[in-house]
Amino acid sequence: MPKPIQAATIDPLASFLESRRGDRWPVPLVSTAVDVDIVGGIVVVATRRVFRNDENRCIEAVLTFPVPVHATLFGLEARIGERLLVASARRRDEAREDYEAAVTAGRTAVLHEEVLRGLHMLSVGSLAPGAAIAVTARWVSTLAFVGGEAQLRIPMTAGEVYGRTPLPETDDLLTGCGPAIAELVVRSDRPVTLVGGTLVDGRARVRTDAPIDLAMSAVAPHAVAGITAEGRTIAMMVSPVARPAAGALDLAILVDRSGSMDSRENCAEEQSKHQAAVAALAQLAPRLNPPDRVDLWEFDTAVGHVGEARATEVGAATLRDQLRGLVGRLGEPRGGTEIGVALSRVIGQTAARDLLVVTDGLSHALDVQALASHGKRISVLLVGEDSLEASVGHLAALTGGDLVVASGSDMAASLDAALGGLRLPFSATEAGDDGRRLRATRRGAEIVVRETDAPLPSAAYPFARAAGALAAALRLPLLSADQAAALAESEGIVTHLTSLVLVDEAAEAVEGLPALRKVALPTARMADRSVVSAMSNAGRFGSFAGPGAGGHDRARLERLRHPTRSRKLRAFLDLDPAGPSSSSALPRPSEPAALSPAEEIRSLAARIDWSGVSDRLVRGDLSGLPAEAAKALLRLAARDSIVAPASRLGLDPLLVAIGCVAREAADSDRSAARVARFVFGGIEPGTLTQALSGLGGGPRSVPSTA
Repeated sequence: MPKPIQAATIDPLASFLESRRGDRWPVPLVSTAVDVDIVGGIVVVATRRVFRNDENRCIEAVLTFPVPVHATLFGLEARIGERLLVASARRRDEAREDYEAAVTAGRTAVLHEEVLRGLHMLSVGSLAPGAAIAVTARWVSTLAFVGGEAQLRIPMTAGEVYGRTPLPETDDLLTGCGPAIAELVVRSDRPVTLVGGTLVDGRARVRTDAPIDLAMSAVAPHAVAGITAEGRTIAMMVSPVARPAAGALDLAILVDRSGSMDSRENCAEEQSKHQAAVAALAQLAPRLNPPDRVDLWEFDTAVGHVGEARATEVGAATLRDQLRGLVGRLGEPRGGTEIGVALSRVIGQTAARDLLVVTDGLSHALDVQALASHGKRISVLLVGEDSLEASVGHLAALTGGDLVVASGSDMAASLDAALGGLRLPFSATEAGDDGRRLRATRRGAEIVVRETDAPLPSAAYPFARAAGALAAALRLPLLSADQAAALAESEGIVTHLTSLVLVDEAAEAVEGLPALRKVALPTARMADRSVVSAMSNAGRFGSFAGPGAGGHDRARLERLRHPTRSRKLRAFLDLDPAGPSSSSALPRPSEPAALSPAEEIRSLAARIDWSGVSDRLVRGDLSGLPAEAAKALLRLAARDSIVAPASRLGLDPLLVAIGCVAREAADSDRSAARVARFVFGGIEPGTLTQALSGLGGGPRSVPSTA
């Protein structure tokens, strides 16, 4: 016989307080430090984040953040007290499985994943009350060369992103907290300038609501010694790409005129991102030659053809005048960022060989793989402090184009660098026949790697491992998926195939499932003030009260706690494209009698804040739920379609009801997946499927730990 339903698990006062409390938990990320080492055109960035649990319950801190598209993350370590734990690379699913198993067992674990190219996620699980952990992640890349200058941008946050994210809410980029101060240390073999700030003995304190931009003169390159995970020594040379004057432009330029382009380019300039881009395009005219052809387009929610500039018998003067006239016809910013639709139309209608997109990249509205399949080379000029490399940078990398980040105030120089790359013939990563040599170009840099027989000085090892990881990352596109995963795993690097994971096996385990705490990045200081104002005054969609000192901006965090309300708000602000939301059609709590068991399960799955109540739910405690959701769960548990399988499985019907609802939400919510595993994890999949077959809605498996 099944255990009786425990109606006493509802505490009306606790349910009321829970529904009113908001997310006023202490922010677990308490400090950030960034160390930068630059040698011979190669840069290694180590970011140290300290997480501390100031709550009286076990938590999991999750942070999603941007990284440069061409960065290779190759190291992860955690310091807990006096102990130092070092992560190892595993296949993506295996790493997630190790992490989830550790968290379920109450052990502290850290997982670093690539959720999108240029967007990473750090998860710190089962952090006990009062515990602290310092997590250091290291990535390596090359400097970018623009004109006679070498540049590096370290993104710290991003603006509000248009479109429907491809990621679950718990994995998505979240912004909205206030700025913090990060400690910056720069070590270099040449003088370095901190754009917009001052380095004193290589040190500075920087705000986390803006990128860290570094610049230095482009000096003569020299070879840097490296070593692979297998112990082979290499020499890596990074130098500016030679740009011959020859080579005509056959180019379509697509200019982003969406609403986000109306925010300021950077703190030092009064002009908007769009104004800076238009001014740079106007300065392009004198650089055109009679063989060049430029087709100009612009887009926001819609896309429009501005016109074409091409040489006539009169020659260069007419070509340049044509372009000046076209630039003067570009419209003012407005609307959304439908970049995918715009690129598809331009690709389909222009005769140009190459495309250059001028944008801030703040859009999910593009299918990178589909656009890359058309065969056009697409380069990107990324504009603004709050820009995002992730999707557009990935598109450029896949198509053989380049990504030029316009840092500082010289937008014209950045545009010139982008056009210089498009005057060159297409150049893919090349490997020598003997496998001992590799050549690639990116961001105005030529990278040449060759194996050597020279011994590696012991003092060079830390930086040499970074160079070895970078060389491995350059080789990945030349390999099959299995070969690439094996190489990434052996070299200890994070890719879409591999992740880094560590588990603290020595410490005492804590009881219960952790409450998920999604850590928000700071609101970008150049964010569109009208959007921020609209979000802070959007009371018509519910309560957006501030969290108090040290808390998150509720307007952004509503996305996690109230996804339905969030979609309405984002549609109102034109951050999401128009379209029906499945959540908006959820049945009202007062209509449960009309629902089938499968419909009631789906309705409940979308109404529960799994991250805050998972530990209570696995104990059959409903006091953390709003009263209507708790009553609906009890009604569900009393149905014959739940009582009968609960009897066969030997489980409490209430626990089976909770498990079924959690299983429904598991694909998009990691806390729900943990609840489902806790309830059903010990049951053979076939037995579970047969037992729950009467619920309808099709078979669903218990989520694995992957």
